[in-house]
Amino acid sequence: MTELTERDQELLDDIVGTAEKVAEDTDIDEFTDPKSGLHHGHHPNKHRIVDLIGRENVYDLNENPNSHEAVHEAHFRADEFGLDDSTKEKLRRMRENDQAPIPPEAEVRLSRKYA
Repeated sequence: MTELTERDQELLDDIVGTAEKVAEDTDIDEFTDPKSGLHHGHHPNKHRIVDLIGRENVYDLNENPNSHEAVHEAHFRADEFGLDDSTKEKLRRMRENDQAPIPPEAEVRLSRKYA
């Protein structure tokens, strides 16, 4: 590995410091899922699917874990993931109460794939 000059290290430290400041000052309050194109009018961590299904299952999701589609996929795959009845019920309510709405075509695609 090449050693950095003192000047290069100063520049790198400045860039890292600036990036850290930007990250601290940034507050994401909505996003568009790059995979599905679905716009979410809330913070990416709203659903916290990892808290419901566990990190090991999040790694197995095919959908973006921050998207509404992940809630629907987790619902369909609840038995495969070994989720308890309480978690299954939470996922069902999120789907049915429009807490994680998805377009009809996404619902059809997920239903065909997992149901």
